[in-house]
Amino acid sequence: MLGERLRLTRKKAGLSLRALSDRIDNRVSAQAIGKYENGLMAPGSDVLIALAEALGEPLDFFTSPADTELLALEFRKRASTTARERAQVEAAVLDHVERYLEVERALALDSARWNRPVPRQRIETLDAAEGLANDVRAAWALGTSPLLDITELLEEHGLKVFVIALPAKVSGLTCEVRSAGGVSPVPVIVVNAEHNLERRRLTIAHELAHRVIEETSPLEVEKAAMRFAGAFLMPADHLRGRVGMRRHAFAREELIELKHLYRVSGAAMIVRLEQLGVIEPPTRTYLFRTMAKRWRTEEPAPIDDEDAEKAHRFRRLCYRALGEDLISASRAAELMRLPLATLREQL
Repeated sequence: MLGERLRLTRKKAGLSLRALSDRIDNRVSAQAIGKYENGLMAPGSDVLIALAEALGEPLDFFTSPADTELLALEFRKRASTTARERAQVEAAVLDHVERYLEVERALALDSARWNRPVPRQRIETLDAAEGLANDVRAAWALGTSPLLDITELLEEHGLKVFVIALPAKVSGLTCEVRSAGGVSPVPVIVVNAEHNLERRRLTIAHELAHRVIEETSPLEVEKAAMRFAGAFLMPADHLRGRVGMRRHAFAREELIELKHLYRVSGAAMIVRLEQLGVIEPPTRTYLFRTMAKRWRTEEPAPIDDEDAEKAHRFRRLCYRALGEDLISASRAAELMRLPLATLREQL
């Protein structure tokens, strides 16, 4: 357990065994660190503290008694992620999951309660992906209105959603985390905190698709997931009710108002209008060559909502456990990665 964590964070930092030894002033040799990683030796407390400081990780990441591991970790965006980038993501996810599970255990909550809305389905056509998005909305009684906060929605239905800093190449991922004594693996969705709100929302909907689409579907799963995400965030009937069945042109301000209504990117809105047959492919091409020329790289009129899509449930549970005297103030601060003085000031 400790050895795997040490190897993971060393790779995350991009350090060789020798470089890590040098960083802790050769308190122990590179060979000794290698033995720690392979479980052949255990570091003393002073050495472990030095290693944690050198690697920039909290000590409890190495000493946590929870035996957790990531299952089926898949990077959805660009397969060219480096070993260091993968290690960075794995370390961050493990750290977040363990803190989340600790506070849920304190409150006697079921960590693996995933309210799967529909069975996994094999998708053969884009229309089937669209229909699946509608089925999920129906199962969760969402109607056809725009979704204000998809992060809160998924957490209410048992998915853990983490918004953390990831490498620029990684938009998001879905995985499961198995913990010692856990009855079922805990489902997790991770999105990149460095991306804008519009992109994060599309990523979350995309990752939800991977929880309900059969990975062996005849239709390419990524294409199906993207269609699902668009339909989930911009339901066809609702959008057609706002713009009409057929259009030959759009003013820039109308598109901006639509993207703010559905809280999606301007580019995603144009693509969705074409998917629904509201505009023809030549109109989409014209828009992307004129007023929307830069919309794929520069978001027009970005949504300014600093508090949205931030996965607030974990913090709420920490304050709840603290209020019920199930954890101490110092432990609550450690779980939320807050200075104790800051937490006391809030209280």
